This record gives sequence, structure tokens and C-alpha cells, in this order.
Amino acid sequence: EAQDNVVGDALHRGISGGQLRRLTVSVGFTTLPFLLLLDEPTNGLDAVNAFSVIKVLRTVCDATTAPVVVSLQQPGKEMIDLFDDLLVMQKGKVAYFGPVTKAKNFFMAASDSEPPAIETNITNWILTLMSKEAEDFRGEKDHYANYFQKTSMYQEMKDLDSVLVPEEKKSRSRGLSFKRTKSASDPTVPATPKNVSDGDADEDKSMKRTASGRNLHEVPLLQQATSETDAEQSRFNIVQSWKQRPIYSTSWMQQFYLTSSRFMTAAKNAPKALFFRFFRVILMALVLGTAALRLDKDQKGADTRASILFYQCIFIGLGSAFLIPQTIALRMLFNLQRKDKYFRISSYFLADVLVDVTLPEILVFCSISYWLIGFTATPSAFTCYILVFFFLSLTCTYICKIIAYLVPNELIGLSIGNPLIAMLAVISGFLIYESQIPGWLIWVYWASPFRYALESLYINEFHGKEFYCTNEQLVPRLDEPSLFIPFAQGGFE
Repeated sequence: EAQDNVVGDALHRGISGGQLRRLTVSVGFTTLPFLLLLDEPTNGLDAVNAFSVIKVLRTVCDATTAPVVVSLQQPGKEMIDLFDDLLVMQKGKVAYFGPVTKAKNFFMAASDSEPPAIETNITNWILTLMSKEAEDFRGEKDHYANYFQKTSMYQEMKDLDSVLVPEEKKSRSRGLSFKRTKSASDPTVPATPKNVSDGDADEDKSMKRTASGRNLHEVPLLQQATSETDAEQSRFNIVQSWKQRPIYSTSWMQQFYLTSSRFMTAAKNAPKALFFRFFRVILMALVLGTAALRLDKDQKGADTRASILFYQCIFIGLGSAFLIPQTIALRMLFNLQRKDKYFRISSYFLADVLVDVTLPEILVFCSISYWLIGFTATPSAFTCYILVFFFLSLTCTYICKIIAYLVPNELIGLSIGNPLIAMLAVISGFLIYESQIPGWLIWVYWASPFRYALESLYINEFHGKEFYCTNEQLVPRLDEPSLFIPFAQGGFE
């Protein structure tokens, strides 16, 4: 129902809070994570939206192999029934960690209390028992945590931890060595109280049950190993299978396509900004075109052409600076998604720049100004004209994007970006000749993209063309009285 709606922000109304939570959960699964952790994802939502969020988690969990761990405050009965396992903490210690279906039997056995009513929320009942711990057990601290440590579920959890946590690195071909796991006959393992499972003989196997790849306890346990060598090989196979998982869930081209689509969608969802971008280039093209309408091919026209081309380069270059605030606003999201391996930096950066340097803007600007001014009227010269401005805009956009990712805020970014673009334009050989540039600053001339853009535009416009001088532009003019007087007598002969 919300797939075509804008997410929204502080200034623009978008989807509802529940829809935003579900969207955030869905985005978390796009990279196929090993494990998804959600800290109180239902806070601030009503009962209907909170249940909807957890139901989405259950649905996505059924379709993937990623376990989902969720922390909740007083979840409802319908909500808790969607989970496979329950973790109850008591003052930093584990009071229970196992299947939701066995939690009632465990706390009944641990507290010697009567079973709750069928309609009672199991989590509220557990919290009530734990809040009355000091009264029921004569001041005994951490009763439920201590009781849980005597169960087989706790022992299996410790054995699982010994499989996954490396003790030290050794110079073996396998690379990692793990803690030795306790065998089933280890005398230090306390016996499981018979009343914990209320007669369930299969409690020792409860942690090994599967849930379509979702259960945290489905990692193979080493109790099945028949020897120490087999156990070490099992550990090695588990680690290797995790190491072989690709860093990114999609290819470079898919990442480029998806990020480009996202940037283009964001541009479409901001029609006012898009309108003013086109209004800006159309206005400037009309101003330049009408101010230099149909220039003649005389000396004055040649000088004006050179000046107009230089000003157009500055207009295109400085236009990239407005991207600095926009990029800084998206920088936090970029850093989070880059850390979570949503995309490669190269695919994101290239897509970002190419979408920001919109070719339609360049085409509109060039099409209006080129023909109004009266530049060389050939298809090849017009194409070269467009390509030069496109690559100049691309280069300036890269410069401004890099500045935006390095500076701490927008004010500093604009204070650096605009002067830097202006400096590169000034030291490009038009206002200051190469011979006049100080030696310690000559590297800016060679590094300036405006220098190469101007050179390309001047060659494109003036190479092979013939320009004439009118009588007023000649020195001396043709009607100068001293034109034919000998030079020794003060003339020009």
C-alpha cells in the first residue's frame, strides 16, 4: 500500500511510523546479514503497528537463513507466539534462554508456582515472578539465573560458545584453533534437575531443533564428533563456511544500477529543486545568448566569443557547489550503509555524480546559448561543445563531492568549494597568462580543469576560421592621413 509513497523527512510528509519501521526492517535484510539485531523496534507504535512490525520480521525470517534477535518491553501474547526462542535477563545474567514453548515449564519448576491461566501473557507472568524473587526465596539473589545454570540448556549454550569463540591463533594450515569442548561425560557438568522440563524427556535436544534455518541453536554441536580430530575439523568447517560468504550480496553493476535508480527517484521526488535547476540554466543561456546575439566574425566578435566561453565555464563549474549541502545531508546514511556493505564506494560515488551531472541540463543550456550566440554551425562542433561542458561539470562535481565528504559541515564546505572552483577558473590562462603565473603556483594552472576546457573550446571555435577587422579595428585605420607618410617623418609607411 505504501510502495509508491515518499518516505519523507522533517520537512516533507511521508509514510506512517509503522510503515517506516517495516521499511527499516526490510532494508536491513537487503545485504543478507548473518544476524539481525533490533533494539525495541516497536517503541512509540500502537498495538496494531507493533504486531505488524514483528509479523514482518517473522515473515522475512521464514524466507531467509538469518537469525533475528529482538529486544522488547512487555510484548503482547500474540507477538511472543511468533518467536522461536526467549532470552530473559536478570541483572546482567541469563535467567532463561531456550524455546518459548518451554519457558512456562522452566519458571514453574524454578519457582514452585502454579501454572498461569491460558489467556495470560507468558512474559508478564515471568516478569511478575522475577519481581517477587526476594520475597519468595527469602532474599536469595539471582535465583533464576543460578537455577538456569544447572540445566542442560545452559550447558549446551556453553558448548556452542566454545565452538564459535577462538582461543588463540596457531600457525596451522587451517588458521584457527578453538577451545576444547566438554564431552557429555564431563564430571564437572551438573546434572539437569528432572523437574525442569516437567517430564519432557527431549529437553536435552530442544536447543538443537531447527526452524527453517532461523534458529540460533541450529549450528552443529561438537558432541556428535567421535574424536578430537573430528571435532577440530567440524570447527574448521563452520568457520570456513562463514568466511566463504561474499562480502557484498550483489554485483558491482547491480549496485550501480540500484543506486542510480535511487538517486533518480530522489530527484523526481523533489520537483521544485529540479524546476529551479532547469530555470537557472535556461535563464543564464537566454541572458548570454541575447547579450551576444549573432556575433560577427570580426575582431570584436572573436574577443567576445572568447570571453563568453570563459564565463560559461565558470557558470558550469560554480553550479556544482550547490551539491555540497545536499551531499553532506546524505553523508550519515552513506556511512551507515557503507559500513553494512550495501554497496561498494566506487559504484555509489559514480552513480551519485552521474545523476547529479544531468545531461539534459547541459543539453538545454548548450542548445539555447550556442545557436543564439552564433558559434560554428556544424554538428561536429556542437557535439564537441556539449561534451566539453559535460566533462567539465563532471570534474567539478567530483571536486565538490570530495569536499563534502571531508568537511564537518555545510558552512565550511561552501567556504572551501566556491573559492576553490573560482581559483581554478582564474588561474586557467584567460585572465592571467601562463607566463605571468608565479612559479610556486604554476601547478594550479596545469591541474585546473578550466584550462583544458577553455583550450578545447577555443580550438573547436577558432581553428580554421577566418575573422576580419573593420576599418575602426585596424591600427592604423585605412583613412589615417599618415598611413602613407614615411616612418622617419612620423607616418606608418
